[in-house]
Amino acid sequence: MKKGAIDLSVRFIVIIVLVLSFLVIGLGFIDKSFQEGALKFEQHIISGAPGPPIEIANPDSGYIAAVGDPVKFELVLLGPSVKMEGWWWDFEDDGHIDSTQENPEWTYYEPGDYNTKVRGINKQGGLGEDSVMIRVFTNNEKKGSKYSSETVFFIHAESAGDTITNWRELLLAIPLTRWFDNAGDHNYGMVAIAKSTGDPVTENDIERKLTELGKSKAVLLDFEIAGSTYDWIDFYDTTDGPAQYFDQWGKYNSVVVTDYDNEDGGLIAALFAAYYNAPLVFVNDGNKDDYKPYIDGKKVYTIDTISTNIGSWNVIDKTPYTSDELRNPETRVNRLVELHSEPSLPN
Repeated sequence: MKKGAIDLSVRFIVIIVLVLSFLVIGLGFIDKSFQEGALKFEQHIISGAPGPPIEIANPDSGYIAAVGDPVKFELVLLGPSVKMEGWWWDFEDDGHIDSTQENPEWTYYEPGDYNTKVRGINKQGGLGEDSVMIRVFTNNEKKGSKYSSETVFFIHAESAGDTITNWRELLLAIPLTRWFDNAGDHNYGMVAIAKSTGDPVTENDIERKLTELGKSKAVLLDFEIAGSTYDWIDFYDTTDGPAQYFDQWGKYNSVVVTDYDNEDGGLIAALFAAYYNAPLVFVNDGNKDDYKPYIDGKKVYTIDTISTNIGSWNVIDKTPYTSDELRNPETRVNRLVELHSEPSLPN
């Protein structure tokens, strides 16, 4: 798994070891400062010598950490006391040795599920091992009291023939209505309403869908119903500058940015932003200065090529991805959770 990989199931790799192939795999796995231990490691595998039982006592599997916060690991030896010669920790499940301390500390800088592993070796060449799953989330926070759990977001899907023309507004709504944090998966209902030209959306359309979903509050994204006086309807304009959009986050340290015209990669960017609980920006020359105050001092993830120059933004770090690598389970650095944002049309 690459750094930051999101994988909700533990992967087990079964390796059939031959003497010659093991020499390559074993020497690549063990830190070069433990050459003596490396030889014992090989002897253990070949001879089948029993290893000392060890256990990661802290943290437990499923432990939740925030990006940038250190995590302390503690080991215990099970059974008779034995003298250990070395420890090898792989915190990010990438095959690299990250620490040789018995009780180390590690900081994760990307969200994801990390199958953290440890191996220990004793004087007799016996090897013990254990692993725990660490779940890492951004420390971005939505404003919890902004809308109640009874809320459904509605957006009018405007079209020209078979083409959705307001696709940016549809995609911007995804990280508003679905996100992940250290308390788990959160979502508001989201309904895309498509009606023919000259047939406006009415309060009855909204009320009927709310009743069908068992909800009582509606937020209309980027469209209004003329003359509406209902207190169960609120209005939200994602196109009226970035202030209202960014106001949905009580705290954010990262932003997902893609090109204003990136319709093909926009959905991946929106899902990526939802998992990272981060604001999403479609940037061009005309709006980059408007976004600058909201992005300066933040970490930026860019998705695909951005045609405008964003060098005037004073970001603390910039990590580029392509939508192709995020789509591909073999190469994507951060696996995207299936968010199942399904538009729903009124009868």
